[in-house]
Amino acid sequence: WGGEYLRFAGGVFTRVDHLRTFQLPGGEQAVREPRRSLLGVCAEMGRPEWARPLFQDAEWRVLQVMLDKRLNAPLTSSMGRLFDAAAALLGLCPLSSFEGEAAMQLEFAARQSSCQDTVPMETDWAELMLTLAESNRTVADRAAMFHNAIADSVVRIAEKHGLRQVLLTGGCFQNALLVERAAGRL
Repeated sequence: WGGEYLRFAGGVFTRVDHLRTFQLPGGEQAVREPRRSLLGVCAEMGRPEWARPLFQDAEWRVLQVMLDKRLNAPLTSSMGRLFDAAAALLGLCPLSSFEGEAAMQLEFAARQSSCQDTVPMETDWAELMLTLAESNRTVADRAAMFHNAIADSVVRIAEKHGLRQVLLTGGCFQNALLVERAAGRL
């Protein structure tokens, strides 16, 4: 599913938590269009207008039908798609030419900031996205805040479930900045 927190004990994996889900209008097409991930996130928050400037009128109407009728708009808890949504929200990469480009742009922007501020979260990203959307801080600071919040969430989930050893895995942990911040907090 993605965006999961798993416990491994006695040779068995158990899904103990996951990121809040959101619809992914167009399914896999969102991989090439991070703006679609943003639309799914915004619609879940009841704020689709945040994504509106990224679409032509005809596209917008079709995507609204997809979301309203839940047609070709599967639910996802993917951390990668959440990174895409944040990158599109910050104007870094609404369209991408390869998978991971939006997340890379978000990481590059975050590296331009020394911001250590965070937004408390475990699995519900809504407050984080609201802060990113409404903050008047620089794009670099907001990108850093996103990374800090995700790194903090790893620690919060580990503490919540009494996990003393943590393995960071999946595509998002190819992001060196996220790994550095999560490992430092752990």
